[in-house]
Amino acid sequence: MSKAPTYILKDKLSNIIIGRDLLQQLLDRGKKVESWRLGYETSEDALSWNVFAGLLNLHGLNEVLRLFAGLELPDEPELFLWGRCVNRGCVPSTGLQMVRQELEAGLGIPTEPDIKLRVPGKVLVLIEAKFGSANGILKGKKKRFGGGGEFLQRYRSKRNCPDPLNRDWILQQPPEKVMEQLCRNVIFAQWLAEEGEQVFVVNLVRRCAHDDNISATQVPDVRYEMILSRRIYDIQTGDLPRILVSNVILATGEVAHCSEPGSLYEESMVSSHFEGGSSGVSFRVMKGVSFRVGAHRGSMVSEKADQAVSSGSLVITSARVIFQGDAKSFATKLSKIIDIARFRMGSGFQKPAGKSQGSSPLTTTMGNT
Repeated sequence: MSKAPTYILKDKLSNIIIGRDLLQQLLDRGKKVESWRLGYETSEDALSWNVFAGLLNLHGLNEVLRLFAGLELPDEPELFLWGRCVNRGCVPSTGLQMVRQELEAGLGIPTEPDIKLRVPGKVLVLIEAKFGSANGILKGKKKRFGGGGEFLQRYRSKRNCPDPLNRDWILQQPPEKVMEQLCRNVIFAQWLAEEGEQVFVVNLVRRCAHDDNISATQVPDVRYEMILSRRIYDIQTGDLPRILVSNVILATGEVAHCSEPGSLYEESMVSSHFEGGSSGVSFRVMKGVSFRVGAHRGSMVSEKADQAVSSGSLVITSARVIFQGDAKSFATKLSKIIDIARFRMGSGFQKPAGKSQGSSPLTTTMGNT
């Protein structure tokens, strides 16, 4: 007998705090994989429904997009749970059915993305929620998927699209190192995305196991976010993480909170040309003698752009922002930062330049933030 039994509710809908009637409609259609798990006290599916259906009811899904994708869009995203569009009465996703037919014909248990957020033509976010269990690995699933080669052959990249998986690397790994569930989600995200949509795959977890870091190697070309819900809560409530950083001398009482790869950008001239010039007017005075008047070269116009001048690491402490680069480095107090901007692939910081840079600001862009 287990020393830590899982209690199961007699009525699984008792585990649901919002939208019970809507969820019941979904269950009545019989299309939810492993629907009996909704009654488990530790059900990740029940938690996913309560959180995301609740956010939909509160019109808060745009905040989820901003957190996970760094995008602020006026349109509220569509919410799909287990392949059903909650915004439209849990109607099934035809796109998901088509991808299943393409990739999983003859497979017993189909891929069922936990959560999908979509703003048509703009962004698609696929979320794998793991609040208690570990990410699925290939070990022990030979009957379902075959070996690593058969698994990769089945889950192929979309035609005429870059392959988002590092297949050579995956083939060299033992089954316990291959996160098959996340790999499937990445491939499904690529197939589900429509033209013009940015694609994000998010793994929502309670805590990060050491081996979870391997997923970034398996999926090198897809922006992979490991969102730690507890850490986000700690940061929002003022409990900032403390980290150890190498090659940085901290002042007494100074604490390092974040270290990420980054690049240093400086504004520089990329091209120049004359505008407004004229050859003037020429008139003849006598044979062999003429005058030209009104000629001028115009004015020099310079085009400037931000260009990367150094790559390295950006460290944020309780007192300073420190950039350690291969060509240039700097450190500045937090009070000197004049602007912070968010981009799709990170955040940008601006500080006043020193005398050697004139009046142009320096910008450091930090990725994966």
